[in-house]
Amino acid sequence: MKLLIGFFLTLNSFAAFLPKSFDAKFVDVRGKKEIPVNIKYKYPKQIFYEVKGDTPLLYVCNQKKTWKYSPPFIEGEKGELAVGDSGQFCYSRIFDSLSKGLSDNKLYKTSKNGTKAVLSFTKKAVDQLGLEKIEISFSEDLKEETSLSDAKSLKLYLENKAEPVLLKLVSIDVNPKLDSKIFKFEAPKNTKTIQMK
Repeated sequence: MKLLIGFFLTLNSFAAFLPKSFDAKFVDVRGKKEIPVNIKYKYPKQIFYEVKGDTPLLYVCNQKKTWKYSPPFIEGEKGELAVGDSGQFCYSRIFDSLSKGLSDNKLYKTSKNGTKAVLSFTKKAVDQLGLEKIEISFSEDLKEETSLSDAKSLKLYLENKAEPVLLKLVSIDVNPKLDSKIFKFEAPKNTKTIQMK
């Protein structure tokens, strides 16, 4: 009976906080610079992460494969593509972890204060995700029904970066139908391909 109650509580926190899919526009704030970022996500392990601006980058993964593509700076040069296994290299695990909602669980402890929630990851989760904590700021005080779509920004403290990554939410489409083709990548001609390590 306890297991059954736990299962429904988990389902409820999933439904309440993280949509099963979303298509969101963010800006990555780096000092005075704001770089447009588009994230399409589908639970589990499916993400399309596109960074625009001076140094564009496309990061795509599904449940099997991960692709990280940097287009050429100058027309005629080769673009670079790194390919790897999703079990090891898929960034969607960061969003997958948010399916646990804003309550303590095996992955992180949650502290809430007014319009902010801080998720502090366990050592095991840090080793798996490369993520130490996430600070989520919301437009209003936290409530039982607060969801990711109510967020104003996400600040990601990554293990291998001195400065946190600040993503400000511009717009979000919740639970759109996202075709599986979005989460696959075909290398353009004139692309140098390497394996992720």
